[in-house]
Amino acid sequence: MINLLWTGGWDSTYRLLYLIIVENQHVQPYYLIDPDRKSTKEEMAAMNDIRKLLRKKDQLLSELLFSTKIVKVQSLNDHQEISDKYMSLKSRFHIGSQYEWLAKFAHEYQIKNLEIGIEKDVIDRSPFFKYLSEFMQIEGKTISLSKKLPDFNLSFLQDFHFPVFFLTKLDMKYNAKHYGFYDILKKTWFCHTPKNGKPCGWCNPCKAIMISDVKDRMPLYGKARYYLYRMIKNK
Repeated sequence: MINLLWTGGWDSTYRLLYLIIVENQHVQPYYLIDPDRKSTKEEMAAMNDIRKLLRKKDQLLSELLFSTKIVKVQSLNDHQEISDKYMSLKSRFHIGSQYEWLAKFAHEYQIKNLEIGIEKDVIDRSPFFKYLSEFMQIEGKTISLSKKLPDFNLSFLQDFHFPVFFLTKLDMKYNAKHYGFYDILKKTWFCHTPKNGKPCGWCNPCKAIMISDVKDRMPLYGKARYYLYRMIKNK
């Protein structure tokens, strides 16, 4: 069984579908509710739709996907050692706060080898993940941090596996088409600040989509807002 952080987004959903459809693995998904995240409703709706589409595609395969275990971020206990390592790295790099509480979650619930969807496009844009990539090791199909880290602070992420770390979104699109699940993958959600249930076109994930090879995922409403944002910003 594979433990997977699932948000209803492209990277984690690609991994989920690949595990089930290609590798026939059981998957236990986890979803953490962040009270500050404005896209929770849309993400949960996307996950529900993806389950329905998988069931429609193949009832037997859909049974490999267990019920999502949902945990509220505010229910997690403090773990000072994790926070100290995170803050030390944050003083040198921009790192999203979610990585601190995801590490706390994995530690508190004693989930080893928890899969997280961070892909190559993110590495190319982020100095932190570019730095992290220097310490990745590949053993068989497993991508994880080396057990011998010259930077001790990185060890707060050692409970994780990074299965799509060296794949781009275009790679995933190609693979999804090849294995016949691109129709489901297209139903994923990406916007952090939706407007009336639609992608805003302005947040970082929306901007990342618009400069990627999968910008066909962005509906016309979001594209219009994206180009309006660029016009205003460039004035």
